[in-house]
Amino acid sequence: MKTIQKHFRKNGLDYTLLKRNDKVALFLLGPAAYPDGFEVSRIYIMKSHKAFGVEFEETEKISTNDQFITDGSGAFRDINNALKHFDKFTAKLEHQFNVTPKMAVNTEVIVECQTI
Repeated sequence: MKTIQKHFRKNGLDYTLLKRNDKVALFLLGPAAYPDGFEVSRIYIMKSHKAFGVEFEETEKISTNDQFITDGSGAFRDINNALKHFDKFTAKLEHQFNVTPKMAVNTEVIVECQTI
């Protein structure tokens, strides 16, 4: 699988990957000496596919401009706020994927009922 690059450019900003896990990534925006801010973004997996006669391998990607904020991603001026959001967002996504629906304990069917 092709993973997210450590350094890349998007929307006119330089992105540097600072921290990541399977579901969330934290980026420094701009130069390290005077950063423009920080971005916490959800990581999506684009399945391998064929387009225009070219085979593309399975690839990680971050939120698009349309997905940003609505999927829980966010931009921050302060690294401490970005780290807090990274942890909260990670916990939310891990909880969302690891919770199984609760099964009804009492599955007895009542055949007849009497109105009062």
